[in-house]
Amino acid sequence: MTSSLHEYEAWLDKLDNRFYIKNNQFIYNFDEQLLISLDECKNKNSIKKYSRVILEYAERNKNYLPKKYLIQRFVRLVVKYWSLNDTTDEIMNEINTDWGGYNELTGGWNT
Repeated sequence: MTSSLHEYEAWLDKLDNRFYIKNNQFIYNFDEQLLISLDECKNKNSIKKYSRVILEYAERNKNYLPKKYLIQRFVRLVVKYWSLNDTTDEIMNEINTDWGGYNELTGGWNT
């Protein structure tokens, strides 16, 4: 179990190298590249809007991507970048509610 956990964490680290903030942009670089200006993500509603865009890109990716992890990472990085009063957990709870709840069995939201 420990070995597989380390492998999973190593895989997430590799994903993080393709999903990050640089030069006031959030960069999503998998099968398709997506650049999101952080100037467009200064509040909870805009973060939720772009979370949906990221989800759409992740769903089109030819290889499996952990959608919930990617959305949480995006939210966490933007909240930290702007030092927002809303927490990552608060925004993720709203996303989960807005999108019909996250289903651990399917690895997606019930939208």
